Amino acid sequence: MIDFSFQNYGTNIQITNNETKYKLEEISGLNGFERNVNLLDFAGKDGSSYSTSKIPSREIVATISIVGDIETNRLNLIKTLRHNTNCTLFFETDNRHVYIEGRARTADISAFSEKQAGQIAFICANPFFHKYHNTKTDISSGSSYTTVTNDGDIPIGFRAGINLTSISGDPTKLEIEKNDSGGTHKIVINYPDGFQSGDSIVIQNEYQNYEKSVVLHRGGQSINLISGVDRVFTEWFYLNLGNNSIRYRIGGNYSYGGSHSCSITHREDYLAL
Repeated sequence: MIDFSFQNYGTNIQITNNETKYKLEEISGLNGFERNVNLLDFAGKDGSSYSTSKIPSREIVATISIVGDIETNRLNLIKTLRHNTNCTLFFETDNRHVYIEGRARTADISAFSEKQAGQIAFICANPFFHKYHNTKTDISSGSSYTTVTNDGDIPIGFRAGINLTSISGDPTKLEIEKNDSGGTHKIVINYPDGFQSGDSIVIQNEYQNYEKSVVLHRGGQSINLISGVDRVFTEWFYLNLGNNSIRYRIGGNYSYGGSHSCSITHREDYLAL
């Protein structure tokens, strides 16, 4: 059983489990996809080939029958699904509750047909389904690692929030460390002015769009610390499939005194529903 609805202009329309208005006849585009691979024969000076991959857009096409007050329900669909407007599609099965963002391409619902039905197409530039709820894990600052699990289908980024409730000594360095079969990977932040009690540091590490940011929140102000990323020792890592071992430290010390905490927040992505 699949539950399908979409939202546009703040209006939510429930398609399934709404038999007095709509009936979902068919839906396509929910399965996985392959990357488009471009191969250049002589990209390197040594004659080696070089390949790149491009993630294609996803097209979801829904065939919907309109029942009940046909004219009212048909107009409601057309008004909500204006051509080329942003939409959010929600799906729920026995195993997954996800959403995907796209643009309404067509709303081909004729007013002059014997059977009131039509096809609606959505073009999704980012073709991955996202888990509906975030997952938050509190990370240890001791010598042991904390397990952060990615139950999705692809590696994902994360948001790390470090709260320094009460510390002393104004440490000038923060580190988040991941250990896996490929070795140890660290994100190292240097702040010569020193971190203080009450500081909150947010590290945003996106996977799909490669955006990175580091922001210090102090006394109602936000300070951009992206220039403080140590370019020698930092390796921006992602959460691989399965379990990831992560810990953090302050001032080069895994057991820095005072009261502080770190949380990793992420949202799993899926190739297919």
